Amino acid sequence: MSTPPISVVFDTNSYRTLVEDAKMYKVPTIVKELKELEKQKNIKALGPLIVAMEMLSHLADMPKGRHYKECLRGIRAMALHCSEGNLDSFWKRLVSCYKVIRKLPDPTLEPRIIAQPVLQYAQLFFNATIPDKQNENENIASVVRDFGRCWWYARRFHSRTSNFTNIKNMLTAKELEFANDVENGINAAKADIRSKKPTITDSQLRTDLILSLNSAPTRNLTAIGIIAAVGYHLNSPLLAIPIEIQKRGQALNRVFPLAAGFRCWVNKKVVEDSIDIKSRASQRKRWNWIWDEQVAMLISHSTLNQGEVILVTGDTDLQDCIKAFGFATKVMNLVDYYSFLKSP
Repeated sequence: MSTPPISVVFDTNSYRTLVEDAKMYKVPTIVKELKELEKQKNIKALGPLIVAMEMLSHLADMPKGRHYKECLRGIRAMALHCSEGNLDSFWKRLVSCYKVIRKLPDPTLEPRIIAQPVLQYAQLFFNATIPDKQNENENIASVVRDFGRCWWYARRFHSRTSNFTNIKNMLTAKELEFANDVENGINAAKADIRSKKPTITDSQLRTDLILSLNSAPTRNLTAIGIIAAVGYHLNSPLLAIPIEIQKRGQALNRVFPLAAGFRCWVNKKVVEDSIDIKSRASQRKRWNWIWDEQVAMLISHSTLNQGEVILVTGDTDLQDCIKAFGFATKVMNLVDYYSFLKSP
């Protein structure tokens, strides 16, 4: 009896931890050993685009950036983990670099990259694509591919073409937008409660706010907002038909419950823990929740690449959110993942 297929997704920190302190020439061997264990359980790795972007953005700080070396090893590991080929010998690596420099294809080292959520939503709910986002997806996937085939050439070429800096600037702008969205969403919920209960005390307001931010109606409205934003990107005529946008928002919550669920969880946590989302501490530690959101949405009852999706992450916030939505068996840290691979 064959083992059901599984699609595994690593987050940024898992890739960094996987090859922590390893020499670059050792990375292919570490990844090959991991893939051999995964093959026994019919597991294949898929790489979220945002995981690649996070690591590539740190390469803009080379060579003295705080996370530069670990992200350089991490992006190499991701590229090899999410492809069929292996570069576990000097000669394989030499031939691969030759092919890259001569611009020769190598299908075995073509990484399996998961498109940005906005592209998935556009295809699933509007049967359409967003050309500029599609091009962005393909361009970044090609950078990942280059790191899998010949890391030193990829580092030099993409540094000279400012690709790392462009990715970093893109992420920085999105993180600020995320912080503003969280703050505005919480303030709007507060205003709504006060309009209904003008004499409410601050203590009761906080209680009501926490309940409201984590409620099914709020998740539904958030999902509708996500669908409307995708429709705006597409300039879809369906925007003029509110019931169609509502139906698609409700479907999004059914298919990808964490798409809106993670954002609602974030808003609730900010209020519960009295977090200043605009503080320097939040900028360092919490603004990247926007990227966790894109990874979390992959965890659902649906399949990717014909396999049940599991996430490997050591991020406790991400684990807590996924478990809160009933997917405790679909998330684990790297140590537990290796234990799972080695189990009978």
